[in-house]
Amino acid sequence: RPLGAGLLLRPWLERAGVEIDAAARALGLAWIEDPVNGAPAVDRAFLRGQLLPQLRARWPGGEAGILRSAEACAETEATLAALLPDVPAAGAPLEIDSLGSDPKQRGSVLRAWFAAAGLPMPPRARLEELLRQLAAAPDATLAVAFGAVEVRRHGGCLYLVARDRAPPVATRIPLAPGAHHLGCGLLELRRAAAGAPALRTDPGACEVRFRDGGERLRLPGRGGTTLKRVLQEAGVPPWERERIPLLCADGEVLAVGDLVICEAGRAADGAPGLALRWTPDGASGTERESGDDAPLVGSERDLH
Repeated sequence: RPLGAGLLLRPWLERAGVEIDAAARALGLAWIEDPVNGAPAVDRAFLRGQLLPQLRARWPGGEAGILRSAEACAETEATLAALLPDVPAAGAPLEIDSLGSDPKQRGSVLRAWFAAAGLPMPPRARLEELLRQLAAAPDATLAVAFGAVEVRRHGGCLYLVARDRAPPVATRIPLAPGAHHLGCGLLELRRAAAGAPALRTDPGACEVRFRDGGERLRLPGRGGTTLKRVLQEAGVPPWERERIPLLCADGEVLAVGDLVICEAGRAADGAPGLALRWTPDGASGTERESGDDAPLVGSERDLH
């Protein structure tokens, strides 16, 4: 199973503890004993040290039967998992339509999604609350927290959002190639390809700030509009809109993250310019291209 950045492998799980202990002693191995193994106040220590010996004494073959039942349950679970739709890896957004309509199937798909993200299973009450909110109107707000994450809904998908997120940091940066961590993500500036729409560099520097409400900007070929509308049309989830960096100079917005280069920030034809790339903290590999040669967005996306 996932464990932090790696995997936990238990190849001797089917071996009895006394067998492993005897093999380790025969091989002259040294090991660290978990101190809670002998603490009766801990449930697993109580089961191993007091309850299981009594069960073995009463029913000598009972433990093997329990193991066979566990193996049968695991095989059944694997078979059912193979029948479920695939879930995105690493906590990427999950399409609600892929959950199906049956509540039990929905619960199974959600558990698989959590497991693929390396998350512990939510308490039953939290999962039932999530299923209840999913059954509400599609445009109803959905927010169910458990552990370190919160499940949100936007645009037909479910998202895993960290509950404890670093606040964005306003700053001033040079308009030159470089990378800047803004507390809530990484803003990269690179030289734009020849002929591609790009961010102008002649101000020399710009302020990086974040949405405060009421911002207006001018888009090439569209004239004036609001930042709110741009973010809505770009499909940015509401909880991310206050975390998109705004590059500003001379009282105007030059660019909105890597979503759009405004009229005030667009480099003149033939003039050198910059391409932008914004990677929010926690963005999964399925949402962003990875690798040093991944292209950067140098022009505004289609907002119509």
